[in-house]
Amino acid sequence: MRRHLIALLLLPAVAAPACTAEVDYDGTEYRCTDGVTCPDGSECIDQHCLVDPGPRAMIAVPETSFVMGCDPADVPACDEDSAPAHEVTVSAFELDPTEVSQLDYWRCVDDGACAAPGTFTPGESPDLPVTLISWDDADGFCAWAGKRLATEAEWEVAARGAAGATFPWGEEPPACDLAQFSGCAPEQPIAVGTPVGDASSFGISGLAGNVAEWVGDWYGAEYYAESPARDPTGPTSGTERVVRGASFNDTADELPSWQREGDEPIEIDDDTGARCARSAAPRATASDRTGTRARRSPAAR
Repeated sequence: MRRHLIALLLLPAVAAPACTAEVDYDGTEYRCTDGVTCPDGSECIDQHCLVDPGPRAMIAVPETSFVMGCDPADVPACDEDSAPAHEVTVSAFELDPTEVSQLDYWRCVDDGACAAPGTFTPGESPDLPVTLISWDDADGFCAWAGKRLATEAEWEVAARGAAGATFPWGEEPPACDLAQFSGCAPEQPIAVGTPVGDASSFGISGLAGNVAEWVGDWYGAEYYAESPARDPTGPTSGTERVVRGASFNDTADELPSWQREGDEPIEIDDDTGARCARSAAPRATASDRTGTRARRSPAAR
């Protein structure tokens, strides 16, 4: 196995006097110069005046128990490293609704905290997923954003839900209106958040196809045989990190949500990107709330 939609508006020159028609692709795209003010509501990103819709809200995934992995007796195509199937409880967390986009990653590059990948066109393709990033790049981006990479168990429960569905959308066989995989035109990444039919039961997109995703765990081919029943985080060390989710290069039989692969952390591929997670904030207990009221009561008086 190898490896949302962001509504960005490209402003025409007549509405954007600070943008210069140095390059006019199709009458809608113009270049701007870094440091030159774009029209109100837009900014110069990679020489393009773009309207940024702002950050996308993360999706809350409640504490969930599900069957992780697969068993060859039930699923003939089950790979050895995805077995045995085992019940896991994952504590509540939050996950990005889509893969990290080029615009997302540009913010980190512009802040000086991330290095631009080899192929990177955030001005022209802001809503495409960022690729050609190593595990360290992905981990560093998430840390810059105040988040982290998901654990493998978090990634899989987000894709499969409590029912343990084969695919994020359920049991229907893969089709090009459900996922971007080999044979779906164009045979390259498409905008994050598309196709719209691919969302999991939690409303999270892009967990099958388009681009695969780095997760936080070290890879262990036999780890499932010893995985703890609650919040597994993978082996304590290793030589490879886990990649999840298949990509536009993969065939339909590589899209089941239990599929997993290891890759060297320094590896960069044109079909591998990332998404970020965040641990859920602890819920206040009754005693916490009582204490809060008690602490505020003197001020109230």
